[in-house]
Amino acid sequence: MMAAGTVSQSDHTTSVIKEPTIAIIDGSNVAYQGQKGPRLRHLMAVVDEVRRYYPQLVVIADANLRHKIDDKQNYEALQVEGIICQAPAGIRADSTIIETVNKLMRKGQKVVVISNDLGIGRCLPDETMRISIFSVDIGADTEVMLFPIVDPSQSEPVDMTVGP
Repeated sequence: MMAAGTVSQSDHTTSVIKEPTIAIIDGSNVAYQGQKGPRLRHLMAVVDEVRRYYPQLVVIADANLRHKIDDKQNYEALQVEGIICQAPAGIRADSTIIETVNKLMRKGQKVVVISNDLGIGRCLPDETMRISIFSVDIGADTEVMLFPIVDPSQSEPVDMTVGP
């Protein structure tokens, strides 16, 4: 598996998770983050950072991402490992993510969605938090930031507002 350097926003990443929460990562959205083409390095940096907060996670990607991603061999290996799940051909990953969230919530599972797609956020149940990401290459590392910054041991996002 690929190694990626990441930076966390604070020292609270070692907090004990009180309620199990599944994180669903919008794989296609994250892979294209700020790039001309999808990059596996960015996707895996986000996976590594999110896993620090939410050990249970799944990446759901559009079926055509495997043909467009820059590192096809490692991408396919991650599919075989079950880290990346491919939406069915002809069905957008957004629809698959929304259906997965609804199904998990009907089972009483707490879910967060990692995506910069505002459209997907409008379709999620009110109880579902959408976390935006920002990733950038700095030298050999990919730095990842999550917004809002979330401490899973808290019931609300961490307020990082700078006051007077």
